[in-house]
Amino acid sequence: MPGKKFTLECSSHEELSLIGITSTLAGYRLIHHINKSLVVNFAKQEDLPYYLTETNVLQLPFYHCIHAPTQNNWFMLSNSAQKQKKAIPALKNVDFFLIIDDMQSDAAKNSLLKNLRKIKGVQMATAISAASVKKMELLYADMELHLMEIQKAQKENSASWSRKVHPE
Repeated sequence: MPGKKFTLECSSHEELSLIGITSTLAGYRLIHHINKSLVVNFAKQEDLPYYLTETNVLQLPFYHCIHAPTQNNWFMLSNSAQKQKKAIPALKNVDFFLIIDDMQSDAAKNSLLKNLRKIKGVQMATAISAASVKKMELLYADMELHLMEIQKAQKENSASWSRKVHPE
């Protein structure tokens, strides 16, 4: 019997909007201000393991929300783990990445950038070409897989909790 082949398809560079943010704020404070200013609901997820080498792994702070009006995934990812090495050294001046799945409108992007720049503590918010960042597709795929693992674990935990509460 022939084995099944699975292929991993991830969003192309054209479908991803990448915004680099430099801020004096800690991640959780920046997220709080972004949630208030943009009326979104980012939630802290388990840190994303990012492998620089086989033995050198950064645990990057990771936030996720689903933008209600567009139903797009929004991810916020730190570029470093507790001021250690940068995940993407070519963008060493960027503290956080806001990655939005399938934001096509330039007007929406410009409005988002304008609102991010208004947040006290944000020094810079700029659009970055996802195609210019090496391994962006792989990083995005890692974030999606990581989020799926988190959601699967949450479902398993809630299922085991409900069996304990309501034994049959």
